[in-house]
Amino acid sequence: SAEQNPAHEYTKAGTYTVSLQVAGPGGRDSAELADTVTVKPGPLAQLKAEQETVELAVTQELRIPAAALDKFGNEKQGTHITWSVLSGEAGSMERNIFMAGTKAGSYPSAIRVEATEGNTVLEALIDVAVSPGPLAIVKIVPQELVVRVGEKQQASFQAFDEFGNELNTERLQAAWELRERIGVLEASGRFTAATRAGNAPDALHVQVTQGSIVQETSATIIILPGPLATLSI
Repeated sequence: SAEQNPAHEYTKAGTYTVSLQVAGPGGRDSAELADTVTVKPGPLAQLKAEQETVELAVTQELRIPAAALDKFGNEKQGTHITWSVLSGEAGSMERNIFMAGTKAGSYPSAIRVEATEGNTVLEALIDVAVSPGPLAIVKIVPQELVVRVGEKQQASFQAFDEFGNELNTERLQAAWELRERIGVLEASGRFTAATRAGNAPDALHVQVTQGSIVQETSATIIILPGPLATLSI
């Protein structure tokens, strides 16, 4: 500034140096005062959580940073910030560390962050999405595959983590196997019964793979007689 007594509004906290240059008939001179102006953050005006949505697997832990700011975006150190969980099924908090619960699902506004300064209280809400854990249990659907001789029946499977949360089977690899000679089994799990009726316990087998995890199970096949065709006396 060329004014004799200049004024300046600082919006960024920090320490600033002031310099003065003078020129006149007697020549030029300058002076510099280091660290002359110290600017501190203004009153609490904003609360920002680093994430608006938290995505993690069951029982997984995650640190949730948050910052208290003045109206210019300067961070206020020492402001009292607290974290709490509004939905118990979503998980639990220990200070700013969130631990997901054991039930997968979406939990809107599950975490509340509060910043307090005097009479000013600000809050931020965070959505939580909990995904299932690793593959632990496999079930064939149905557990008893009932089909008439010569007819077809599609078998499928369900996969769960250790807490009973269902996994997306499209992301898993399945290998089907027929362990008795009672028909034909396609790679998709579609079974075609032979011409002989009977029960075959554990004849239908599936092996499901998720990365390095492998789980397997079996189901019973029940082949029923076909429609009446002959009569003997």
